[in-house]
Amino acid sequence: TVLSTKLMWDQRTILQGTIRDITESKKVEKALLDSEKKYRDVVQFAIEAICVIQDSRFKFFNPEAVKLFGYSEDELRELPSEKTIYPDDRELVTSSRIKRLAGDYILGIYSHRILTKDGSVLWVEIRAVSIDWDQQPAALVFLTDITERKKVESALTESNERYVALFDRLQDSVYINDFEGNFID
Repeated sequence: TVLSTKLMWDQRTILQGTIRDITESKKVEKALLDSEKKYRDVVQFAIEAICVIQDSRFKFFNPEAVKLFGYSEDELRELPSEKTIYPDDRELVTSSRIKRLAGDYILGIYSHRILTKDGSVLWVEIRAVSIDWDQQPAALVFLTDITERKKVESALTESNERYVALFDRLQDSVYINDFEGNFID
């Protein structure tokens, strides 16, 4: 950076200047911009929904959250976060959030159901931690859609229950053993 000033001395114009090397500050500025871009890319391209919830409002969310809930960005900003929680799960989620914000240790990973804009019910796994957002307590929430996994688990449980019921009601003697001849059931 060159700072210069025109001065008059003995009826002559002279130029006085100062040169300051700003190479280091430019390097720091570039590093900061690069770092901000990396963090922005991590959030924007994450495959799970990332939200900051404060005072029951979505204060921040990534594109995956918009996609998961089905609301536009403007709609999501205006929507109370409780409206996205399945009614039977609201008490669990709300009480967990309140305890977390109060500093109580609670399990930060659990699953619950959400409601999308079109009324669909999805299962999500939630991972949440308390943070400060604009000098106020908030929840940083990561949501992963586990609806398909829940369907598979439910089908497996149902299949197992039918197997057990069938096995227990058989009139014949039935046993299961392994290849060494040990009885398993």
